[in-house]
Amino acid sequence: MGQNVVLPKTKLKQLYVTQHRVGHRYYRFSTTYQVNAILDNKEVITLVKGLDSAQQGRFIENKIEDFLNITDVHVEGELKKD
Repeated sequence: MGQNVVLPKTKLKQLYVTQHRVGHRYYRFSTTYQVNAILDNKEVITLVKGLDSAQQGRFIENKIEDFLNITDVHVEGELKKD
């Protein structure tokens, strides 16, 4: 299980969503999504993982960015925006 971390809002510089595919037995795959944050020191941390859909991740990303007044910019490796 994850741990709770307190981040001052001034440390969050950008949020983005990534996709993860995990291989299972018999050539089966599962896909999950996670919301990541880039901090002011350029460190990348995962805020939420194991989401079932990209829409869930984007919803969380957008809500946090709106609340903290963070301008959304493209991040290398992020899931394409619709």
